[in-house]
Amino acid sequence: AGGETASVVLGREKEGSGSSTDNIIVLIRSPFALAALHEAARKAWSMVTPVLENATFGHRVETDSSLRLLLLDWAEEVEHRRDDTRAVWAERVRNSLDSAAVGRQAAGLHQLWELVCRADNVNSAALSLLLTEFAARATTLLRSPDTNVATLAAKALWMLSEIQTARDGVLAERSPQIVRALLARSDLCESALGALHPLLEVPAFRE
Repeated sequence: AGGETASVVLGREKEGSGSSTDNIIVLIRSPFALAALHEAARKAWSMVTPVLENATFGHRVETDSSLRLLLLDWAEEVEHRRDDTRAVWAERVRNSLDSAAVGRQAAGLHQLWELVCRADNVNSAALSLLLTEFAARATTLLRSPDTNVATLAAKALWMLSEIQTARDGVLAERSPQIVRALLARSDLCESALGALHPLLEVPAFRE
């Protein structure tokens, strides 16, 4: 669930199966109402009077308000799980970036690039301080004598620079160091130039 739409899985126990179910996925729009789910169940299984239950807790969902509360609780639970996943991912990135081994540094920079490919990870409050730390480490690794490490550092910074909140936040805090480091490696890899273009549109990076 999220925003203006929600995907709801409706299931019906197969006759004589004990636990096996037929499932359908129903997309409903805000304001979320039970009527849409009832109609979907009637069409899918020819039900005259569908009865909806919360599969996790077993209680009936009988009003629009209880449905909306259920969707809200589910969305919050999903976000908590995402934060847990981000925390594990970030810890792996940190361990690799802090390594003195070139291979692990390269792996950590690639993991960082993957992490920041999703804007919702960059915008996560749970990662804000860590991303500032990672951006600083990537800036340092731009100076690596290993071409692969320097290129991967530039790519990670480039991906961050494409996200407005990162330009205004984690990158802006170290703007002079980042710009100098990227300029120094601009002859080595195109990614350094790629990162510079969106950054130089921000006044803080032009000073």
